[in-house]
Amino acid sequence: MERTNNLTTKSLLMLLKPYTDILNQSDDPAALKGWVQQVFKGQYLERVNGMMEPETTGEGVKRAIVATLMLALLGSAGKESKEDEITPWDIMANLDLDLSQMFQKMDTMPITVTVGPVTNPHTVSEEFCAGLALVDDKSYPIAMSGIPVSFDDFKAKYANPAHKKYKLFYNGKVYYYNTTSFHQGINTMEQWKNVPTNVVSVFAITDGGEVDVKF
Repeated sequence: MERTNNLTTKSLLMLLKPYTDILNQSDDPAALKGWVQQVFKGQYLERVNGMMEPETTGEGVKRAIVATLMLALLGSAGKESKEDEITPWDIMANLDLDLSQMFQKMDTMPITVTVGPVTNPHTVSEEFCAGLALVDDKSYPIAMSGIPVSFDDFKAKYANPAHKKYKLFYNGKVYYYNTTSFHQGINTMEQWKNVPTNVVSVFAITDGGEVDVKF
């Protein structure tokens, strides 16, 4: 967990809160293990049973349950994902059948953007949110379930060219990504802030090389 970005770490805790709230209602190891049999599904039931087996205290059982859930959610992002590049969208869009019975699978996620005294809700893709955050200078704060969002939460992923379809030059730096939602997020925040664009150029990355595209 040490290497996951701050937004993802906090989001995991947010996702687990309904479960940790229930766990905090009991310190009885037998009762906690019985609850697990009703809630966990498939391979995750097998995993948590294995982790709980040597535990004889309520706190030990709780640690085993929470560790199983955290590892399962992080694993949803894929074995090839670097931990500092994993975002909440990577986790929630890729839940397998067993986990999707325990958590809601989604490709877009709710955020808020605060403009002056007004906080507006939006449901967005990861790349759209990253585009908003790239332009924002904290004058229009972005949050997810009250957790502040900044481009620091995305920068490792968008600095990595591996398996990306586009690259964009913005304020003298290059960013790599996969959909035009990133463009749209940048454009939207620039319009909200009424500032000129700082996008210098955009290239599509193809097997035949890079192709200049109009932004």
